[in-house]
Amino acid sequence: MIAQEDSLFLAAKKIFLNSPAYECSFEMDLNVDFINIPNKKGQMTYSPKSGVDYKFDGVGFFPKKSANEQMQSILNTACTVIKLEADVNSVKYKVIPNDINFDLVLADIIIDKESANMVRMNTITKESGAISLSFEYNANVDYLPSKLTIDFDLKNRKLPASFTGDFENMGEDFDMNKQSNAELIIFYANYIIK
Repeated sequence: MIAQEDSLFLAAKKIFLNSPAYECSFEMDLNVDFINIPNKKGQMTYSPKSGVDYKFDGVGFFPKKSANEQMQSILNTACTVIKLEADVNSVKYKVIPNDINFDLVLADIIIDKESANMVRMNTITKESGAISLSFEYNANVDYLPSKLTIDFDLKNRKLPASFTGDFENMGEDFDMNKQSNAELIIFYANYIIK
C-alpha cells in the first residue's frame, strides 16, 4: 500500500494480517428470497497459511471469495490509500489498486479509531461485483469478529434450477436478474486461539 497510509490504517492492517490461527463455532443465516436454506451451524478454522475453512453439514452459499480472502488480497496488494473522512468513532479510506489487471476495482474501508478494527469494507470487483462486509466485535476477543454481515451481488450469476428450488423449470438456469442481492450473516463464538 502507498500514499496516505497513516498510523490507524497501518494498525488495522497489522491486526488483520497478523491474526493468529484460531477456531470457533459459527451460525450462518442466508437471506435470499428465492433460496430457502436453513440456518447452518458448524466449526470454522483459520490458519495464516491456509486461510478460512468452514465445516458444516448440507449446502452452504458463500460469495466466490471469502471475506478473509477479499481482505488479504486488498491488504497485500500495491494500492493507493486515500484518507477520506473521519467522524468521532471512525475513519474512512478509499483503496485503489495500482495494477489495472487486479480483480479489485475500488474499496472503501472504515476503521474504528479506538480499536483499529475494520468495521466495514465495501468493494467493487471485476469478477464478483459489489460486496459489502460489516464486522461487529465483542470484548472477549476484541480483534476477531462476533458477527460478520456480507451483502453481495448475485446479478449475472447462474444457479441450477435444482439448487434454487425451481423444479418446474428443471434443467434451466435461474435468472439472477430477478433477485440481485443476498445477505449472509455469520455469528461467531467460542474462539480458541491456537
